[in-house]
Amino acid sequence: MRYLEDILPLLISFIFLLCWSQIINSFQITYYTLDGGLAQKLLIAYLISPKIDQYILIFLLLSTSILLIPINRKNMYILIPQIFFITIYLLYLPINITLIFSTIIFISSIYVLNKNIFLLSIRRLFQTIFIIEIFASIYYLGIIFGYNIPYIFIAAMWDQALFNWLQPITPILVLIFLGSPLIKQAVNSIKDLTQIKIEFKRRQIYVRDRTRKIILIATFLAAIFIPMIIYMPTLNPFGKYKGVDPNTRYYPHLKQILSGNPLINAVRIGYDRPTYYIMMYLLSILFGVDLTIKLLPIISMLMFVTAIYFSMKRYGQNIATAAATLSLGSYTVTAGLYGGLYSNWLSLAFIILSISYLTKYLERNKYKMLGIFILTYFLAISIHAYIGAVYTIILSIYLIYRIIFYRNEISKTIKPLLITIIIIALFTYALYFKPIYGTYRGWSRIFINPLYEISNLFTRKWWHNFNIAVYNYGASSGLDPYGWILSTLGLLTLKKKRVFEEILIVYVLLVAPLSLTAPTNLIYRAIYDITIAIY
Repeated sequence: MRYLEDILPLLISFIFLLCWSQIINSFQITYYTLDGGLAQKLLIAYLISPKIDQYILIFLLLSTSILLIPINRKNMYILIPQIFFITIYLLYLPINITLIFSTIIFISSIYVLNKNIFLLSIRRLFQTIFIIEIFASIYYLGIIFGYNIPYIFIAAMWDQALFNWLQPITPILVLIFLGSPLIKQAVNSIKDLTQIKIEFKRRQIYVRDRTRKIILIATFLAAIFIPMIIYMPTLNPFGKYKGVDPNTRYYPHLKQILSGNPLINAVRIGYDRPTYYIMMYLLSILFGVDLTIKLLPIISMLMFVTAIYFSMKRYGQNIATAAATLSLGSYTVTAGLYGGLYSNWLSLAFIILSISYLTKYLERNKYKMLGIFILTYFLAISIHAYIGAVYTIILSIYLIYRIIFYRNEISKTIKPLLITIIIIALFTYALYFKPIYGTYRGWSRIFINPLYEISNLFTRKWWHNFNIAVYNYGASSGLDPYGWILSTLGLLTLKKKRVFEEILIVYVLLVAPLSLTAPTNLIYRAIYDITIAIY
């Protein structure tokens, strides 16, 4: 009997997967991929062939139903409907929907009559998916290194079927994420009015310390390797720069910087990101212009993953490691890498660190933390002024909010607010070579524009533009449905009266209007202002 309890969960996990393949193949779901450009493809999944898989599923349904009977006599009620539906399929109605319906009844019956086996099956299912992902990764690495590995492409096909089926509703998921602070407030209001307990709780992650360290090392190695992919000879034999900024800014501007007085040129040409241009100049002395441009995404990636890890350590080493690992595939990384937004990306990394050290200062009132906050904040705005400006507005509003609602902490809160005002004033005056008023007007339009565009919100034209932004701009980098779902759920778990979490809520609340009212070609960049991976 014990061997049955060991083998049945494995068989049922395969039934789950085969049922999923029938659903995917029946409804002809499409997804977007970068295949020489943005291409729409049909999702399909099978083990041997779609038709043969149907007979494998029939065999597994019948054999598993029979094997369940010795464990519990009541499992006879699982076998009877299977015989009925499979007979209909074989003799009268040989269509996928018959098998899908039969499998759903089977799974539901397992849950009702054999809950322990059902839960073990779910565990085996996730283990099987993990193995699929390993083989899919091997297949993708084979492409990168120029090796064609036969049959293993099926794992990549399953990877697409398991993770890209929600792509058609990705714009809605992005919209839900942007509106999640309002959803959170609505849920809180319902709780207060009805006394109904609605709560989103975080789950702790339990991983052995040795395993966690291996995952963390692998994460940082991946952080180095992933940015190198776009310049692999097998994928990019001519070594062309990928993304907008490397071609329109970094390469031509670095050439101009080196043609005269480098430091003056770096500040003059890169007036909106002087620290970044100075860094590029220093790197070019060591590595040359071409290699410097190709090193920039690696620097941004490593700094971003490091910032996520150190900021999330407040929730424990396991969660910090998981957050760093998941950040590798986040919107910040994909849009940054394929859009070439390296300075934006690096600025976001310092914003994350700035939030973390501001939190530590407000919690502990230590001047060391205030000093590191000042440094990271200055680096954030001097590496990319636009993202720095957005962050400055968010920071100022949050600190003013704290002064109003946390009166016992006014003396502690007023210091970072004054420092924020002083730094932004000095930065504007010293590095822009423009009157402060003129610069203020330029930045203020970013925030006033939503007031003029709000009448177009959610119209057919707006929805069309929003879809174009999500699917086409940034190399379709926003098409990760699970990422948006996880980020939304993460935001819904945030609580007030926790400095770090309050800032994150305010961040989305204030950037969402920019994202919803920006011009079509800037929607994805407005969304990029949010450090989505941290949620």
